[in-house]
Amino acid sequence: MLQLYKNQVVTQVSKEQIDLRQLELDWYCSNYDTMAVSSTMLAGFAYDQLTNSVPAKTTSLQMEFVYVVFTAVSLGLALSIAVTCIFSVIFGKSLALRGSLGATSVNIAVDNLRNEQKVLYLQFVACLLCYLISHVLQVVILHPAKEDKLTSITHRMVLPPMIFFFLLIVYFTISLTVKLQVRDSDAISGTIAALRPYERIADLDQQVYEPLSARRHLHESQMAGAGNRDSESLTSILENIFAPKEEQNGPVQPQEEPGTATSSNSPKRRRDRNAVMPTDSGLGGGLSSGMASGGPGSRAANFASRPGEGSSGNMQAVMQRGREQTPDELRAEMYRKKSVRANYFYGGEQEEDDEDHHHDAAGVHGSSTFMSERGSLNVMFDPLGYGK
Repeated sequence: MLQLYKNQVVTQVSKEQIDLRQLELDWYCSNYDTMAVSSTMLAGFAYDQLTNSVPAKTTSLQMEFVYVVFTAVSLGLALSIAVTCIFSVIFGKSLALRGSLGATSVNIAVDNLRNEQKVLYLQFVACLLCYLISHVLQVVILHPAKEDKLTSITHRMVLPPMIFFFLLIVYFTISLTVKLQVRDSDAISGTIAALRPYERIADLDQQVYEPLSARRHLHESQMAGAGNRDSESLTSILENIFAPKEEQNGPVQPQEEPGTATSSNSPKRRRDRNAVMPTDSGLGGGLSSGMASGGPGSRAANFASRPGEGSSGNMQAVMQRGREQTPDELRAEMYRKKSVRANYFYGGEQEEDDEDHHHDAAGVHGSSTFMSERGSLNVMFDPLGYGK
């Protein structure tokens, strides 16, 4: 309840400040309307002067050029002022009324109208002076002093008063501007500096609705992405089910007899033992230390990357072969692999007949640790539990 009252106080004060700025906005818009109407009339008069022909016999080229230049400049300035005033009033009021920044939008609109009014006022004064000069030149061109007596009398009677009134207009324009104009440094603005923080208050309804709308769109996009992932997963599952057996399990490695393990001293075993392979992330950081020197780490990575022994691509083939074998055959094969791995990691320093020694040292059928001067490695024994 207090929150509502506090919000009401803040909005009420902001509204009263906007009423002050509204007075400024209306005053600037009235000035723009006045200059737009006056410049439109001057533009019509200047265009009418340009459409009238100039006597070619009695008018010199220099006089005609000066006359046309002043008339064209007054016409261009008048049109520029009219267009600028129209667009400034339309978009200035639109920004103040419909701006997304609330009271800040009103301040921006009023400040821009104030700054633009200075330029428009100078353009309007220049347009008025150019138009008066063009009219004086028009009298000189249409009523030359040497053509006949009547024209000479008209020239003498009309030209001096026009020059006098031209100077009088210039005098009053300058004097009224100096006496009545309020400088920007002395002018009072409708902005209240103490209420600046409250000008940042935006539309409460918009601030509440936009986050909800954004969350709804985000939820819809996430659901659409999840649906696409589910469809892709279902497609991959169906492809794996109906794919040929060879594509699912990969090439089945030839099965070796339990007693035909490759000797650690054979040329092939020595060649595999000395090979340097990239680091396998699955064997941990202990293997990466010996990669560069070709130590136990490199031989372990090489062993893990051998097809049919430690690669994950042939895991299904290994499991299938394990299901087809008897428990005795599986236990014999796992013990054989244990001996081969021990010889592989030690570089031939241990023989295959030491498998029982390592088995007893481990104390369990699940795992055993081979120690050497260059590191240690856990090797899994009998993971299916047939040795228990």
